[in-house]
Order: sequence, then C-alpha cells, then structure tokens
Amino acid sequence: MLKEDGVWKSDIGPEKASYSLARPLRVLISALYSKGIKNLIVHCTQKLLTELKKKPTEEKSGENPFWSWHGNVFYIERHKCVLISNDITRYALFIPSLKRQDFESFHFVFGQYLFKNLLHEKISQRQIEGILFESENIKYEKTNNRSVLGTMNEQKNLLEYIVHEEGGLARTDVYKLNHELNQIILSAIDYKHPLEIFKEKLKEITSTALRLTP
Repeated sequence: MLKEDGVWKSDIGPEKASYSLARPLRVLISALYSKGIKNLIVHCTQKLLTELKKKPTEEKSGENPFWSWHGNVFYIERHKCVLISNDITRYALFIPSLKRQDFESFHFVFGQYLFKNLLHEKISQRQIEGILFESENIKYEKTNNRSVLGTMNEQKNLLEYIVHEEGGLARTDVYKLNHELNQIILSAIDYKHPLEIFKEKLKEITSTALRLTP
C-alpha cells in the first residue's frame, strides 16, 4: 500500500483499492479535535521501545481509550514480529517479519497493515480513514494495563499455533490469521468478539463526528 497525494492505495484482493482522504477527514478531524483527541497512542513494552528507538512520552494521555493500543515485539522463526492490541476492544493486529527500516517508519507500517486488514473485514472507507489519520501521529508510552497485556499473551499463543498449523510464517495468510485472532471470544470484553466490538466503536465515533460537523 502507498500513500500518494493524500490517497491510500492497496493491492489487497483482486482489484486495487484507492481512497481519497479529503472530505471524510475534514469531517473526522474537526470532530475529533473538538473532543481533544489528537494522537493514537501505542503503549509499548520495553523491547518494542528499544526496537523503535523511542523514548516514552512523559505526558499522560487521558484520551478516549479507543485510540489507545498496546504493543509488543517477539520472534517467530527468527523474524521480528509485532502484535498490537486495542485497549478497549482488544482488536489485534499481527505484523510479521519487520526489518530495521520498518521500525524507523513504524507509523506508516502500522497504518499500512491496519488499512489492509480493515479492508479485508469490509469496514467502510469513512471509518478506515479516521483511523489512518490518527496513525500518522503516534505517541509512544509505556505499558499501563495488565489486563490488555494478559489478552495479548493469549493472542500471541493463538497466532503462534496458527502459524505452526499453516506450515510456517511464509505459508501463513496474515489477513486470515488476523481475522481468526479477532473472532475469538474474550472474557475481558464480556465474552464478545474483538472484531464485533471494534466495528461498534468505529460506528459510534463516525456517527458522533458527523453529528458534530457544521
């Protein structure tokens, strides 16, 4: 996926997808900024902070937990992989085989994988673009939620099992894997599916943004 002249492009699926950010972002930006939401936050383990070469921000966020995620880095078959999980919905995003340059431009890599995975889940353009805008301004903080970290351990164990069953990382369909990760029932979100909750929250935020637009 590339971003050219304000357009996100993806090669996912049989045809290429191209989304202009102009009108929907005007709607979402004005609404989100009026609510004091300016950044997407990734609460990183120390290992991930080291790979990113980032110092955690000292400022405490206090923003809507929907824009807050937790992230960790680990190895599968000697490849560095990252797992990101949304604090409030536990929606998980597995990003495999990262190189040094990927960590240097992690905001783009995160946005790229999120874009493609949400397309795979058939989430609407308007909802996706609101997330993409926020991913361009990531703040990195230390982990602060043991419950989310506990969920991430479960998700990590599951994805490692899926990779093994598929015959290795090279044979694994990452989009299918992420879909399966987000279909498991979790007690932390009242025995619901992460994807189900994530879609609900996206719909709420988009509806609020449209109501706030003059």
